[in-house]
Amino acid sequence: MFFMYLSMLETEAQRDKFEMLYDKYRGLMYYEASRIIMDPELAEDAVHETFLHLIKIIDLIRVDNKKELASFISIVTRNRTIDYLRRISRQRGSEQQYAEELAELPAEDPERIALDEMVLQQAIENFKALSDDYRTPLELKAQGYKIEEIARFMAISPQAVKVRIHRARKKLIGKEERDDT
Repeated sequence: MFFMYLSMLETEAQRDKFEMLYDKYRGLMYYEASRIIMDPELAEDAVHETFLHLIKIIDLIRVDNKKELASFISIVTRNRTIDYLRRISRQRGSEQQYAEELAELPAEDPERIALDEMVLQQAIENFKALSDDYRTPLELKAQGYKIEEIARFMAISPQAVKVRIHRARKKLIGKEERDDT
């Protein structure tokens, strides 16, 4: 990870400063993050985010006073850890809410699922049974092509494309209605 951080820096002076910060203060940063987040892996993630923040502000960091620097690193680590913890809590909250909503949905009836599958298979068969003159423009339209593009592709007029799509839909709907009776 250290080399990834270094690759994000532009100058040798920035790299030297970051290397000093990394070597001297990563233990302090982990300690601060661990005090807030009791999970070691999450604390490491918070430290990682803190290092990324330090890279962004590397030119503003003064390293001449060691006490001020240690205090600054502690404060930045605490703030970044708290931000990270809030973000994780929001994500977990939305995941929990999704799980609860999913649990509240009524279970599908196996018989209904089987019928839906049969209807889908029949629709696919009906679509395959269409002649190419009708199936091709309908398929291209479903894929998002514009009428003019389909007309150029099929070497027919845009009006003919519209008619064929309309007739294809009508044939599919007609077959569905006949099959239901």
